[in-house]
Amino acid sequence: MMAFISIMRSHISISLTYKMNILFGYISDILYVVLKCYLWLAIANSNPSFAGETNYIITYFIFVSIIMQLTGNRLTIASNILDGSLSNWLLKPFSIFKYELAQQLGRAVMTASRLWIIILAIVAFMSSYIVIWDYNYLVGILFLVLGFFVSFYIALVIQLFAFWLMRVEALQFIYTMFVDILSGGMIPYKYMPAAIKNIAELLPFKFIIQMPIAGFTNTLSSGEILNNVIMAVAYIVALHFIAAFIFKKGLKKYTAMGG
Repeated sequence: MMAFISIMRSHISISLTYKMNILFGYISDILYVVLKCYLWLAIANSNPSFAGETNYIITYFIFVSIIMQLTGNRLTIASNILDGSLSNWLLKPFSIFKYELAQQLGRAVMTASRLWIIILAIVAFMSSYIVIWDYNYLVGILFLVLGFFVSFYIALVIQLFAFWLMRVEALQFIYTMFVDILSGGMIPYKYMPAAIKNIAELLPFKFIIQMPIAGFTNTLSSGEILNNVIMAVAYIVALHFIAAFIFKKGLKKYTAMGG
């Protein structure tokens, strides 16, 4: 446990070392959210079907932009496999899965620590469009944490295909498209065609964006909260075992190749 925390602290310390990166991170994050909101504002104002929905859309995509930063991840295990440095991890008592998780938790902590500045800047730019809901922070944070782990394990599974592929960028691109569409990142669930929405409701991608937003905005019944928590935990456990299985199979190929 102490090793896990040390890796998290190390990642945070390294991130804090590069002050200009932090500054430009603030600027890019704020510009990304504001520009995306103005884009959707233009779409909403030019489309009669969105009449009266402008404020909802803008508030929704502010949530999307913030939550994506917290549930996203940047794993490196694929590069460890491809450049042979995975061999070093095989000699250590600390699992590379735990190392990747600690790294991503450290990144999420850093992201969360700067979000209050980003949120204040967004409110200053977009205050007239923001809808005030009866927010449920406890449920929102619960689904945010579950979404982080779902996103982590899906990304881990994709990265592990580096045992068989020279590059995993194509898989990552496909995954990004699925996340954008089926998580609610590109289109809110309420505007999705019924057929696509029904499929999306059964897949794990909704926990990355849609469910945290639904949790924060207090639009879920007690039954829906319980059912989705059980579903998210089931997906996390299943993805963990899938990742472990792929790693075990891939390691045989990696070792046979001389790693």
